[in-house]
Amino acid sequence: MDDSHTERIRSSIESILPRLARAAPSARDRALETIAEHGPLTPGDLARRIGLAKSTVSGLVGALVSEGAVARVPDPADRRRVTLTALVPPPERADPLAGALAVLPPARLAAVADAIEELAAALVGTAGAADGRPGSPGPLLVVRLGETEVGIPLTSVREVVETPPLRQVGTPVDGVAGLVALRGALVPAVDLANLLRVPGGARELCVVVETPRGAAGLLADEAVAIEHPTQPLAPLPGAPLRAVAGALVLDQRVVLCLDPAGVLPEP
Repeated sequence: MDDSHTERIRSSIESILPRLARAAPSARDRALETIAEHGPLTPGDLARRIGLAKSTVSGLVGALVSEGAVARVPDPADRRRVTLTALVPPPERADPLAGALAVLPPARLAAVADAIEELAAALVGTAGAADGRPGSPGPLLVVRLGETEVGIPLTSVREVVETPPLRQVGTPVDGVAGLVALRGALVPAVDLANLLRVPGGARELCVVVETPRGAAGLLADEAVAIEHPTQPLAPLPGAPLRAVAGALVLDQRVVLCLDPAGVLPEP
């Protein structure tokens, strides 16, 4: 590869990253934005929507309440429950990336998106190559299914919502439990516990991901955390599951890593 291309790309990335980092919303702002848009919410609902552990959200909510930005209000339908209501609007923030991309013609924009996706995939795939290790899976949204934790590649995640009403159509096949309505479209709902053959629980969380066969809603119990592993995936012993790329050990916990390409059955 021409070294001049490498330096041009490196220089461009180094100039872009600080601007994007400054524009990214903090966890506090994400929480306030979510409460303002979807509230009133219970703390558990908020944790599921922003993909953070309940303990982390509890700290964020405490800070927002102390600031007078959020109020804890008893749920009139169940006085034992507390809901969160925004008292102030979330801060306005500019999106420098959207502004910059808006000036590109649609055909050029598609080419830029393809090139960046290819670069990201290549970087993830070659991480650790210097010492002969396969690459890490990249950032993961870790969710819980009963006692099992599963990492979903963050690059495939579109949104995280409370599980909508499930519409069962025919006999469930290969983990597909039915359909859910999301933003006016019907999306296959995949019961991750059934797909991965592990015990599940409440399935209160729906993680919407992009797969090669379209969008899918992955049903799980709750979100645990967003992790940034650096170690490579370890293969699973025995017969492989089509939706599992491998496993990781994170803080003494075994996390199965999902392969979005294997989530939906072949037509």
